[in-house]
Amino acid sequence: MVYTKALTILLVLLVLTEILNAQQATAGRRQRGGRNNQQQTRNRGSGGRRGGGGRPASSPADEEGSTQNTDNACEEIQVPMCKGLIGYTQTKLPNRFNHTTQLQAYRVLEHMWAMIDRGCSDNLRLLACSLYLPKCDGPRRAGQEPCANTCKMTQRVCQPRLEELGYTWPAAFDCDALPKRACIRHLAQHNTCDRPYTLCERIDLPMCQNVSFTVGMFPNMFGQCHRSQIITEMEQFQPLLDSNCSPNLRFFLCGVYMPFCTHTEGQLSLPCQEVCTEVRVACGPTYTRLSGGLPWPNKFQCHRYPSAANTNNTCVMPDDAPTMNLQ
Repeated sequence: MVYTKALTILLVLLVLTEILNAQQATAGRRQRGGRNNQQQTRNRGSGGRRGGGGRPASSPADEEGSTQNTDNACEEIQVPMCKGLIGYTQTKLPNRFNHTTQLQAYRVLEHMWAMIDRGCSDNLRLLACSLYLPKCDGPRRAGQEPCANTCKMTQRVCQPRLEELGYTWPAAFDCDALPKRACIRHLAQHNTCDRPYTLCERIDLPMCQNVSFTVGMFPNMFGQCHRSQIITEMEQFQPLLDSNCSPNLRFFLCGVYMPFCTHTEGQLSLPCQEVCTEVRVACGPTYTRLSGGLPWPNKFQCHRYPSAANTNNTCVMPDDAPTMNLQ
């Protein structure tokens, strides 16, 4: 089917983009790590064991320019691929990777977002999020990490599927290094997305009831096919909608999470890149303020969406008239 092929191409491009971004991010961290090691060596050389008058090497938080959680207090989870989706709402940093801010954790997790959304198991999201954003179990206790058994069960289910998409099991997901007690257990029931085809359906997402297009497609371009999960993820952007930062934000969100079906053959249509750019410019600063300093979500990066000027791709603008309806 035409729209099935289109979605397959989008998913392949998305996976390749995430792999490239992850490789570039890893290279950047290695370069920064090398510079930090050189700085630490110079500091030790200038001041002996105490460091003398040398300037201390910068921490990861210093490089990110974000605020550290200096009192180890619980904080509300803001990272979009985890917020409201993992069974707990507060985290406690630093984590085992010495990330002291959610921004640092997000910089790693954003490259796993496509992998997590593919739907091999909700336990993959739980594993990734609880590893980088440990559950806060009180101000006087260390953050809870996923159990070793949670990791092993998830790896057994997900690793074969991820390898089919070109991913390798992340080295950070070292199951043997995780605790066996006082930890986060795996979900007994976990959603999987096994739909072999895409289907045009009536848009019934609560946030999208006033959008002119009424027919959308599942799974979406990220491989998400469970309405409850999509609704929960979209709910975190309600404060952004309430800010009235852009009149096109609702249209954009709905077209991202349930791409519009247009024409009688059910052709997949995403919001045009021009809409994305307008929304990002108008709403980006507000999102950063509301999320405690996080950048515009990776899922909403505008290079993912076709331009209205490209005749080879089909996209829609807010003032376009819908051409497909379900009776």
